[in-house]
Amino acid sequence: MKMNFNTLLILGVVTFGTLAFISARRAAADTGRAIIDATNPLNRENIFNRAANGLTRAISGDPHQTVGGAVFDLLNPTQGLDDD
Repeated sequence: MKMNFNTLLILGVVTFGTLAFISARRAAADTGRAIIDATNPLNRENIFNRAANGLTRAISGDPHQTVGGAVFDLLNPTQGLDDD
């Protein structure tokens, strides 16, 4: 069977379309996983926790401060201070 230009063109388009579809599905799956990880409340690095801690660090000026640490400091103002 002799393949002419039209047959090769159709075969190329189908192959390209199939590869593009597979690539798009994989990218969508990776994006879905990233969204799930970013919004998972059990993940300590979710976007809400990072935003809240970033805001707390900006307000307090302490690069290691967290929201939980700020609440603890607020409720226990003398805890952890040196007696000097």
